[in-house]
Formats: sequence, structure tokens, C-alpha cells
Amino acid sequence: GYKVAPDRIAIEIGKGGDKLVGDVLGQSVEEKDGDAIRDAFKRHFLDSASQKKFVVLPGALEIIKAAKEKGLKVALATSGETEFLKAIEKSCGASFSELVDLVITGTDAKESKPAPDILAVTTQKLGMTPAQCALVGDTIHDSRACRASGVVSIGVETGKNATDDMLEAGARKVFKDCADIVAHFDEVLQIASPLSIRLTQEKLEALMREALKAAEEGMRNGEVPIGAVLSDGAGNILASSSNQMNDTQNKIAHAEIMALTKAAGKIPLDARDTILVTTLEPCVMCTGAAMEGGVDTVIYGLEAPFDGGTHRVSAPKSPESTMPRIVGPVLPNESQALLEKWLTYNKDNPQAAYVKQLMKT
Repeated sequence: GYKVAPDRIAIEIGKGGDKLVGDVLGQSVEEKDGDAIRDAFKRHFLDSASQKKFVVLPGALEIIKAAKEKGLKVALATSGETEFLKAIEKSCGASFSELVDLVITGTDAKESKPAPDILAVTTQKLGMTPAQCALVGDTIHDSRACRASGVVSIGVETGKNATDDMLEAGARKVFKDCADIVAHFDEVLQIASPLSIRLTQEKLEALMREALKAAEEGMRNGEVPIGAVLSDGAGNILASSSNQMNDTQNKIAHAEIMALTKAAGKIPLDARDTILVTTLEPCVMCTGAAMEGGVDTVIYGLEAPFDGGTHRVSAPKSPESTMPRIVGPVLPNESQALLEKWLTYNKDNPQAAYVKQLMKT
């Protein structure tokens, strides 16, 4: 066997078994004994569930009822197997799966949390976009999966992770438990979704087409075709801009920065319900600007994995700032087509190397 300190295990709670062994004990142990360890855990867990009575956490059932009363769809998404869920339900005497609209388990996704796969499958089967969903969870791995998928994370302190750790992982706010959420349900809904527009796939694409128009205009003016628009919470465009680095000779004149600058004075300083749409995944600077500017949702077209800031900017702990929900890719082929068109006539341009790099993604 392998001896591991309890505090080393505690920080891994919420992570799927496909990742746990390798992350804690190393890849060599995963390859040698990973399956055997998972099998032993399964036997031990199912045996415990059959002999002990698990306790339902405060508010766990009531939060489902509260969401249903508001007309919301409710899904249960877990990295565990279906057999684990059934054992939990039998032990605690609560049939969670019968109360919700959808159940997704680890067998439904390629990778478990903190990868976004489970949430991607959940939103797809609900017939909704990530921009229409929020998840309540009690681990940093829940929050990280949310951040990677575009789903808002609401934390609860019933797990082993500290509040600050969940905020840093991407939770918008952390409550004591599900009962605390039920007691402040309207506030939670406002935190999770301050926008009045429902960001369906149709709406996401409509907003992205406005950003694509800005990118096209920029290309006509001699810029790399990257465009951005900023809208209010109802989806009304407040400002639009293309990249203006060549025109201004300013390296930070990215489309997102210019759109945010143009919107100054059109929205209150304390607004938290704006949407930033950009044809290219924003860099560290632009992601940070969106965060400090109170943007609720960032929607991007083409991924920029080499220097995209959406996974490199740490979520804030300050109550004045919130990490935007980041959703994408949306219409990536259209964004790429513009860049390919620009590259055809600008192969010797100093910016061509970066654009070529994007074409390889």
C-alpha cells in the first residue's frame, strides 16, 4: 500500500479517480497500481455506504426545490460512477436523481473534474449554453471545471477547501452551505446571472457577428482582423472596435481595450452586467481589463492557447472585482477565415508570425 497524509488527500477531494492516483502518487504508480487502487476504493466506499447512514447536507434537497420553483432546469453532475450515486442515495434515503432534470456521472465524460468535460456534456444535454448555467460545488475542482467551461461557480463551505481557495479557483461567491444559498436565493441568482439577456447559442453568435464586423473594418484599415464589441446586459451594443495597433503605434491598442475605452461614460462605474465579445481569445492584459472593468461575460471566437489570458489570469479575491464568465469558442471558423484572408496579403508583415501560430491551433 501507499501512505499519504490526510491533508494531502483533502485538497484533492472532488477530483475524479482517473486523475487522483497519478496526481497524488505519481504517474509510475498510476501505471502500476492505478486500477487496483480505484477498485479497492470502490469496494471500500460501497461497503461503507451499505453499513452506514450518510447524512444529507443542510439545504441539499431544498436548493433543488427552490430552483424548480423559479422555473430553472436542474442537473446533478458528478465525477463519480452511477453505482456510487445509487449507493449514496440508498444510504441517506434521498433520491436526488428523481428530483432533477438530468444526471451526469463520470462515465458520461472523457475526463473528470477539474477538466470541463462533465459540465460540457451537462450543458449540451440540457440544451443550454454554458453562459446560461451555474454550478454549486464545494471544492476547488468544481470551480476550476466551471472556469474552463464558461459556467458560473457558486461555492459552499461544506468541503475541505477554504473560501479563499475557492475564490482563487474561480468561484464568484462562497456561502456557508446549501441552506445559506436557499436563504439568499434571489441574491445568488443575481450574482450568477446579472444579465437580462438569455445568452442562447443564437444570441452568442449574433453578438459574435458584430465583433466580426469590427474585425473586417479593421482589416480594411490595415489592421490584423481582430474585433471586439461591448454590450450592456440586454445585449445592446455600447461600443465596438478593431485592433488599432498599427494606426496608433500603440502596442496595447487591442480591440478589447479600445472597445472598453470607447464605452467610458456610457455605463456606471459600478456596473457588473456588461458583455465583452471578441473574435480572438483575449490576452492576459485584456482579460485583466475585463475583470477590473466589471465585465460579467467574455465571449471569444478563436482560441489563442499560446498566450490567451483566460486561463492565466488568477481570479480576484477582492469584493470589488469578479472573474468574468468566459465562453468560447463561438464561430471560430469565421474568425480564422478573416485571419487567413489577411495572411494571404501580409505574409511578410511583422505580425504574420503570430497569425501563422494561431492557424496551427
